[in-house]
Amino acid sequence: GSSLLSFPPTMSDEETNALHMAIMTLYGPMGGPNSAAASQWLADFQTTMGAWTACDRLLREKRDAVSVCFAAQTLRQKILKSLKELPAESLMSLRESLTGHLASLQMKSFDPLNDVTATQLCLAIADLYIQVHEWKNWVAELLNTFNSMDGDRTRMLLVLLRVFPEEIDSIRVGENRRKEVREEIAVSAHSVLMFLSFVLEQQGGAADEDMIKKVVSCLAAYLTNPMLVTDELAGSSLLASVFHILYAKEASTQLHGVATECIVNALFRVENADKHKALAHALHRGVMGLRGPFKAAVDEEDMDKLSNFGRIFVEMAESFLEFIINGATNKDEEDLASFESLDLLLMMAEHHDYALVEMTFHIWYRISEALFQIDNDDHVARYADHVTRYLKFLFKHVRYEADMVGLPSSGSELTDFRLKAAESVKDVVYIVGTDKCVVMMFNLMVESAAAGASWEDTEAALFIISQFLSNLLPEEDSVVPDIVNAICNLPPSSSHPALLQTCAELLGAAADWLQKHPQYQVAVMQWLFQLVLNPVFSAAAGEAIQQLCSKCAGHLCQQGLIPQLRSLIPLLEATTSNSKGVENAITFVIRSATQLVMLLPESEQSRHMNELGMDIVVNFTAALSSTGANNKENSENRGDAWRSMANDPMVWIDRVSSVFREVIPWNPQEHGARPAPWLELALGLWTPLSQAFKMYEDNLRMVEHICRAIRFLIRSLGVQSQGIVQPLVEQMVGVYQKHTHSCVLYLSSILVDEYGVVESLRPGLIAMLETLATTAFVTLNQPNGLRDNPDTVDDLFRLASRFVLRSPSQFFQAPISSALLDCAIVGLSLDHVEANRSITRFVCSSMDQLVGARRANYRDAGVEALEKMITQKASKLLSSALRAGCIELSSHLRRDQADILMLTATIDRQLFSSSLHHALTQLPSVPPCATPEQLQNFFTTLNGITETREMYVQMRDLARLYA
Repeated sequence: GSSLLSFPPTMSDEETNALHMAIMTLYGPMGGPNSAAASQWLADFQTTMGAWTACDRLLREKRDAVSVCFAAQTLRQKILKSLKELPAESLMSLRESLTGHLASLQMKSFDPLNDVTATQLCLAIADLYIQVHEWKNWVAELLNTFNSMDGDRTRMLLVLLRVFPEEIDSIRVGENRRKEVREEIAVSAHSVLMFLSFVLEQQGGAADEDMIKKVVSCLAAYLTNPMLVTDELAGSSLLASVFHILYAKEASTQLHGVATECIVNALFRVENADKHKALAHALHRGVMGLRGPFKAAVDEEDMDKLSNFGRIFVEMAESFLEFIINGATNKDEEDLASFESLDLLLMMAEHHDYALVEMTFHIWYRISEALFQIDNDDHVARYADHVTRYLKFLFKHVRYEADMVGLPSSGSELTDFRLKAAESVKDVVYIVGTDKCVVMMFNLMVESAAAGASWEDTEAALFIISQFLSNLLPEEDSVVPDIVNAICNLPPSSSHPALLQTCAELLGAAADWLQKHPQYQVAVMQWLFQLVLNPVFSAAAGEAIQQLCSKCAGHLCQQGLIPQLRSLIPLLEATTSNSKGVENAITFVIRSATQLVMLLPESEQSRHMNELGMDIVVNFTAALSSTGANNKENSENRGDAWRSMANDPMVWIDRVSSVFREVIPWNPQEHGARPAPWLELALGLWTPLSQAFKMYEDNLRMVEHICRAIRFLIRSLGVQSQGIVQPLVEQMVGVYQKHTHSCVLYLSSILVDEYGVVESLRPGLIAMLETLATTAFVTLNQPNGLRDNPDTVDDLFRLASRFVLRSPSQFFQAPISSALLDCAIVGLSLDHVEANRSITRFVCSSMDQLVGARRANYRDAGVEALEKMITQKASKLLSSALRAGCIELSSHLRRDQADILMLTATIDRQLFSSSLHHALTQLPSVPPCATPEQLQNFFTTLNGITETREMYVQMRDLARLYA
């Protein structure tokens, strides 16, 4: 092969020998102790400019297959990642050099190393061509060049044909170049199909499997091209040959996998069946012919082939989903709209290995989504039979082994599968009807028991019922009373643990039903009270108790359950295992008791709240004063007993949260100036909370939990928390200036929510914001500060948004609002979901304030300051939003940027137009990019748009040109 231009610098013989030695040390038969050093040396070498010519030389010298392969791989990586290192004038000679190296390779028979080298060179050629936008119509010329060379070039041509359509999807060259190359590939489709058919025919009896795989892989790659016209393929012997591989019992696993990939790609291509009708019908016929081979693979227990068939069956259902849901519009479409595709999914569900049914979950979800949009019960009922059979198969799949001891481990494969199966049950249950599904599962349970089945059938049926019981109309009383009674009669001491766990979960899910059937509530609670004291089930039973109390508090409160709930706490604290699960249960019990207390007369609430909370005050204070050494020693002596946690302040901090998260905030409009019944308790808890805040200010996790507890405390008291606001703000500001925990910003936003409307407190809150934001800016202004601190970004702009909503006039008059908007403009390009949404919410809510003020014809100093700020910053704002939406953000964040554009247009069309014009000049002008004509069209279209949805669609299309 011809050499590269003399640029970059050429390596000397000694340097080339050293490179070769390093390659052989790492990859050659020598290996040895120096391989790690060689690996690092080669990794460093690959990043240098000299790597270009050094690899070119190794490819020319061909000292051995290993160094040639290394050189080919390195050049391909350099072209992908570092092509900009080379001057434009050297690219043509690089192309010629690569083509020459490829031509000099011998590929008469299959040789794995040689094959890798050839593939890497083919990829290098394709990646180079795709990235050089000035090169046009070269693919056909390249193929003709290789076709006319001496010797058999078939293998090489097959690899070259495959890599162009594959690579065009994976390189960032923009939609314009992608379209060009795809069109170029599509134009040659006829001759390529003829060539592939010819190669397969040449195989005859002495089949070369590697050659067949290359042909099928090449066809699979061609089918990824959306510009391909597929009518010729539909009736060709080539497609029949691919199906023949899938039908053949003797096909190897590898060949079967390649043929599967090809059919899956073809099915994906016909998703828009109007353009590919002939291929759609041909594929449907071919796939329906796979039922026999599927059954044969079931008999052989060949999971690789079964998995391949499963991929094809699922892809066909996906591709013809529109027909399956909406029916055929003419006789020609009847095969595509038939329920045969669903029968194939049920064949998969029937197989004993749940990996197959798991492959179908997504398509059942899509079917349920599509049917949910159809307002025709008779139409939806047509699918009920298939869904019923599907649910019966799931019932079998979710069963545990009868000999399982104890509870399953949380990360086991079956546990993960059951969680996914549960979601699928929730997706499709409405198609059959919740009431019918409850009865069906109940009948399966009764039949299994009559047939002498063990506990696992009952558990499986109850597990499935628990997924949709909350959707059941509370009036249903055909089988639920039997289920509830049966559970309440289960002895907690002798039943299987997995069955008891599921029963607890089912009773929690039955809370809505129990609300309408108070006669069962106390019996259910007493059964759960027994179960919760067993540390194995504490957390599950505690959660069920809390779910019931949140729905049935009225009746349970009348039954005098508060003392009983409170009495569970010391009993749970006396347990000797599973301390974390037990503490979870205690927090559920505390929340339950608080929910019931909230329904008592005001005169009784104070006593009950103190009884619940004063223990926390005492124990929290004690935990803070106990020394770390004692704490550690006690923990070690007590193993996993609950007492091992008693000296951990975090336990008591979280209990404060448990009490106050369920408190209904005290409303002065309703209660006048009377103190909240829990004011005394709250002030008693504020002292140790403030103390803990000071003691643990450098411990992020502890501060997060403290902030959460204070948040619930403040919410519960409303304006009556004013007494603690002043010291709290001082403490928060002091801690944040030292440690910049972002949860402090979050807690500040809660204060603004509560007090932002109180005129006398507004100046203090603005001063707090100025200090916190100024401190946060120091962190965010570091190199990569926004990217490395998404929590700070999220919480800072959440705080700013609260000011916009609760104290807009004072906020926009304060200089800090302008600094926050500047920071937001830079932060729009931050590709982090929560942080970016927080920024755009702040920007949009600020602009919304201006739109609202204008509509209401309202003006004050705040409106004027905001108007001035948006006018001054609109140009930068739109540039940032457009660049973020088109280039820098993931597609799901693009819609928020469209909101910013639309709001700017709503505020001032003229300002929008001039700012948009400026923003478009700031977009990249070297490929991948839009053409000047495309930008002009975008500009004209956006100036006429009045809907955010249209704005989003235009941005999405523009973004493709830069992707």
